[in-house]
Amino acid sequence: MSIPAPSTLSMVSGSNGGSTTAKGLTVRADGLVFGMDFEPPDQGLCVGNGYVLEPVNTVVRMYSTSFASKSSILSLNTLDGLSNLAFTSDPRCLYDTDTGHWFVTQLLITGDGFGPGAPGGFEYLAVSETNVPTAGWNIYVLNVTDSFPHTAHYPGQSNDPNCPCFGDQPLLGANRDAIVISTNEFPIVGAGFNGDHTYLISKNSLALGSSVVPFVYFNIGSMPTPDGNCLTGATAGITCWYSINPAGSPVPSQYDNNHGGTEYALSSLDFFGTGDNRLAAWAFYNTQSLSTLHPTVHLTTSLGSGLESYANFFIPPANGFLAPQKDGPTPLGDLNPSYGFPHSNCPTTPCPQGPIQTNGDGMFDTVVYAQGAMWGGVNSEVSEFGGTQTHAGVAYWVIGASNLHFGLIDQGYVAACNGACTTGEDIMFPSIGVGPTGNGVMAFTLTGPDFFPSSAFVKVSMSSHGSLGSVIYTSATGQGAYDAVTEYENYNAAVGLPGYATVPRWGDYTWAVWSGGKVFFATEYIQYPNCSDSQFKTDPTCGGTRDFFANWGTSLNQVTP
Repeated sequence: MSIPAPSTLSMVSGSNGGSTTAKGLTVRADGLVFGMDFEPPDQGLCVGNGYVLEPVNTVVRMYSTSFASKSSILSLNTLDGLSNLAFTSDPRCLYDTDTGHWFVTQLLITGDGFGPGAPGGFEYLAVSETNVPTAGWNIYVLNVTDSFPHTAHYPGQSNDPNCPCFGDQPLLGANRDAIVISTNEFPIVGAGFNGDHTYLISKNSLALGSSVVPFVYFNIGSMPTPDGNCLTGATAGITCWYSINPAGSPVPSQYDNNHGGTEYALSSLDFFGTGDNRLAAWAFYNTQSLSTLHPTVHLTTSLGSGLESYANFFIPPANGFLAPQKDGPTPLGDLNPSYGFPHSNCPTTPCPQGPIQTNGDGMFDTVVYAQGAMWGGVNSEVSEFGGTQTHAGVAYWVIGASNLHFGLIDQGYVAACNGACTTGEDIMFPSIGVGPTGNGVMAFTLTGPDFFPSSAFVKVSMSSHGSLGSVIYTSATGQGAYDAVTEYENYNAAVGLPGYATVPRWGDYTWAVWSGGKVFFATEYIQYPNCSDSQFKTDPTCGGTRDFFANWGTSLNQVTP
C-alpha cells in the first residue's frame, strides 16, 4: 500500500498555544523506587476532583490541577499490595465523574523469569474508596492466565493455544454501567498471539467496594477476522483482532444509554503491517445488565472499508517508522562500547546517534466518545513535499456512533514541517482529548531534524466536523537528544542474526483527557540537556537529570481548547 500523502502540512509554531506545562516523571523515578530503569514510559494520565495522577510504568505521582504542588513518588505495586519484586507494567488510570471514584489498572506476570510463582497473568484494578486518591483503595484482580477459567457460557471451547498467558497493553474505558479493560493475549512461554480479550465490569459494584462484582468476558481473538481465523490455519496468531480500544467520555451526559447502555470501541486492522484502509468499530450493548448477578452484554461490530489509508510498516527488528531527531550530545552513546552493555556491538566508535521508534499502527492511545462520535488516531508514515520525503505522522478519524450505527464524520492526516515549511518533521503516538462540546486537542511527541523530542499538540473542533487545526504548538520543547541503551543495542547479535540493527524505543503511549473545561495531556520528551562526556564519566546522572541507561522524561500539560 502506498504511503498516505496529506494535502497540507501542519506548520510547527514557536508558540505554546496557551498551554501550561510542568515536568512530569522521569526514568529516574523507576530507578529510585525499584532500583532499575524501565523503557519506554507507559503513560496512564487521569484527572479529576482537583487532582492529576500520572502513573508511568511502576510508579505514580499526584499533582494539583495547576501542577503547583505534587506528592512524593509512589509505587504502584505497593498500591496493589504487591512486592516491588513483582513484574508489573502498562498502567492505566481513569477518574469517573459519574461515581466520583478513581480506577487504576496494571498487569502482573508471574513465573518463568517474571518473578516468583507459577507462570500466570493477572490484571490488577485498584478502585478508590472515595473521590480522593490519597484515601484507601479496594483491590480487584482478574486472573487471565487461561482464556476460560471463569465462564460457564462458552460450551465446547477450550483454553487458547500455548497458555499460560498474560494480557498485554491493557486499555481502559467506561460508560454509564461498565469499566472496560481490553487486553492482547500472549503466551508467557514461547511465541504466539491469541488476539484481543475484553472484560466489562460492573462500575457501580466496584465503586461500592462490593465483594461480588459482576462482569462479562469476550474472547474476541477467537472470532474470525475478515482475513482469516486468529487461532487456526496458516496465519494463526497473525490475523487477530487486536488493541480494541474502549472509549471513555468526558462527562456522563455524553454516554450512549440506548439499548440498555452502550460502550463503543475502535481498532485498526493492519494485521500484516503492510498498511490498510479499514477500521473496526465495536458496540457492547445492554451494559445495564451488569447491575445483576447474571449479566448479558451483546457485541456487534462494523467494518469500515475504503477509508483513508494508514501505514506504519514493520521494519525488522523494530516495529514502525524510525524517526530521526535533532543532532546533539549523546554521552551514553559516545562511551557505550567501554561499558560492554549486553549485545552492544556498534559498527563505529562512538555509537552513532539513533532514531526514535514509532511502533505499529494499532489504536494504542486514547479513544474518546462525545457528541455521538468517537475520535481515534494511529501512527502512520506520511509522504510530504510532493512525495520526496517520508516522515512519521498521524492518521485520524471521527466516527459517528449512535444507536448501534456507525458512520464516517471526518478523517485526515497530521504531518509536520518546520515554521518555514522547508523541512519535514516527525510526530508520533497521538492521543485525543475532547470535551462535551466536541472541542479538544490531539497531543503527540514532535521530533525531527530541527527538534529534539518535544511535547506538542494541535486543536480539535467538532464545530468544523471534527477537523484539526493547521498549527502545531510546542507545549514543552525538548532540551536534548534521546540517549538510551536501546539506541545502541545490537538486536541481531542478541538473536544470532548477521549484521547490526538497533532497537530504539519510545512512547508506547501518550495520554489526553478532558476535565473541568481543559484538556490535560502527558507526552514523552527530553526534559534536560545532555551533559558532556567528561561530566558523564564522573556523574552518569548528569547532575540528577537522567539515569545511566536512559534520559527520557514526561511533560504534563493543560490547555483550554
